[in-house]
Amino acid sequence: MLFFSLAISVSGLAQFCNGSLLKTRVLTIDSCILQLDVFTIVPGTLIMVADSDTLEQLAINNKSVIFPEATCQKYLGRKIVAQYRTFTFDVSAPVFLPGLDSLKFLRNQLPGSFEYRSAAGTPALVDVKGLDYRGSFSRGFSVGNSQSLVLNSNFDMQLKGDLGGGMQIVAAISDENLPIQAAGNTQQLQEFDKIFIRVSKGKSGITAGDYELSSPKGYFMKYYKKLEGLSAYTSHETSPNTTLTTRGSVAVSRGKFARRFITISEGNQGPYRLSGNFNERFIIVLSGTEKVFFNGVLLKRGYDLDYTIDYNRAEITFSPTRPVARDSRVIVEFEYTDISYLRTLYAAETDFQGQNWSAGFNLYSEQDSRQGTGAVLLDSTDVAILKSSGDDIQSAVRNSFRALTSDEKQANTGILYIDGSRAKNGRVYRYMGQGQGTHLPLRQLVPPEQKQLLTAYLNASPSRGLDVQGEVAVSQYDFNRLSDLGNDDNVGSAANFGIRQEVEFDTSGQSSWYGSLRFEGVGRQFTPLNPYRSAEFARDWNIGVIQQRQREQWWQMATGFHLGERVRGEYGIQYFERKNLFYGTKQNGELSLASHRWQLRAVSQFLTSYSPFLAQTTHFVRPNIRATYYILADKSIQANVEWDAESNRVRGTLRDTMARKSNAFDLLKWTVGTDFEKNLAFRGGFSVRRDAFGKAN
Repeated sequence: MLFFSLAISVSGLAQFCNGSLLKTRVLTIDSCILQLDVFTIVPGTLIMVADSDTLEQLAINNKSVIFPEATCQKYLGRKIVAQYRTFTFDVSAPVFLPGLDSLKFLRNQLPGSFEYRSAAGTPALVDVKGLDYRGSFSRGFSVGNSQSLVLNSNFDMQLKGDLGGGMQIVAAISDENLPIQAAGNTQQLQEFDKIFIRVSKGKSGITAGDYELSSPKGYFMKYYKKLEGLSAYTSHETSPNTTLTTRGSVAVSRGKFARRFITISEGNQGPYRLSGNFNERFIIVLSGTEKVFFNGVLLKRGYDLDYTIDYNRAEITFSPTRPVARDSRVIVEFEYTDISYLRTLYAAETDFQGQNWSAGFNLYSEQDSRQGTGAVLLDSTDVAILKSSGDDIQSAVRNSFRALTSDEKQANTGILYIDGSRAKNGRVYRYMGQGQGTHLPLRQLVPPEQKQLLTAYLNASPSRGLDVQGEVAVSQYDFNRLSDLGNDDNVGSAANFGIRQEVEFDTSGQSSWYGSLRFEGVGRQFTPLNPYRSAEFARDWNIGVIQQRQREQWWQMATGFHLGERVRGEYGIQYFERKNLFYGTKQNGELSLASHRWQLRAVSQFLTSYSPFLAQTTHFVRPNIRATYYILADKSIQANVEWDAESNRVRGTLRDTMARKSNAFDLLKWTVGTDFEKNLAFRGGFSVRRDAFGKAN
């Protein structure tokens, strides 16, 4: 009887669903039984087409289709188009009778009478179709023998879904701000204190709360900021082949950029403490903003990769897979919290994208408030000192006492130290003499600053293989917003132009020749937001301790070829000039050969330079040869042999003698192992290094 009733119900529903929505799917036949849907297919509505053939003799089993053996073998692995209708349920799903707890005995009715009422569902907090949310909402109180009654409240919710009308929302909402940062021991970070709402529709959207802002298109404008504020973007087609994209941001900046050169101790993997731009010792690094360069190579974060970092303590530790030595060069770029002033930010981007060209401009402005906040409260004396000091940071000091930094203790020439010893009533300071003691009788005042940068760019491909690009930039940097002294050098400019032509040897494009020419000019007063050149630019050009700003020119020419993936070659020559301070010419060459199991790469650079400022000439040679052999055919295990060498000869122009800072080394190493980014990896090696240093004459 139960089966008969179910059959009658299905038959009646089949007639009802003949007008249901028609579904179309593109599938690949990977077996002779293929599930089409999660609901039961209405019999007689299924049509399947493979190419131009209509498949027949198909058997329907609830929500799956069974292909005949011949049809399955013929079309296995091929794509098909299926059209069908379904019920709004699955007939194979189990159905349960009401439980005894749902039956209520009726005392005043006939004997044995019962009433059944289905359980009413809990009303949704946000009743919107297509919107998924989760979170918690709580109210409570706490009381103790040493405290009064305290009411507690907590609200936390995450939203994601469709609001209707094509509008999408993603949100993380909370009434508390956790002062917790992600641990810096993994490659991917999990943000704990990110609160935001993002609403989008089509190609437009708006974000309010915590978000990240990264560098736009261009060469000179480089940054990565963590912000709290408002950001909006939109994109639309102005013509059939042109798209206009605009983005704007108004926010409070959470961090300040810094670049630090870490002094490495032999065999010490860390931790190494980072400091701020003004040698602040106790800083908090914003999670995910750091870049660590080790001998010019960008490292990856993670205990099983290259390094770990404690953001709250601003300490970096290198992993055992990245051993450090006394000659290791480590550069760390990061953003750190600075609560001296409230820092606001405005940014705008506009990009026109055509069929074979793109153009646009970018605007960035970041400024400190004129009033000290947080840990720095400026009184009238501080403001007067800052107004009279101008851009001279050495004059922005006030009579007080502060502890010496480690760098100041090492460079103690000409500094008067004060000893601060604790007494019963506090700390007593007394004069100890030059080069002695632990404190200075001065306190550094940090002035509020402002950075602004405007760039405009154009990239075009007029013909096949020809690329042309250009960019101009104007900067304004006010080191001290409280003073008008020294503002005549705040504005600077820079430009970058390039052209590249590639000629293909065959129609497949696997073999070609190319040539390129690039020019970069930088004015004396130009101040970028963050460094835009490579981390080891100063070392590559032997600029050394020349920090003075001056007009710069940088010419680059290169030509090269590649024959498929097996043979590649390139030769380039560059000229760099920092007017009246440095002149250098660098040549570089590269050759790569590859086969199924062998790879050979040879690179060499040769620099000759002259510095009137340092009264010296240099000859800098850097060859490198690396050979790789894949032991297994799947390239899972490889053996490498590499020879790396440098010879940097520095000679004075006043006396034709070699300077003590001249140095040279050659390194030969062998390694065998697998890729360290895999779950199971190993590596073994052996190296021999010889060093040579200049002697005093």
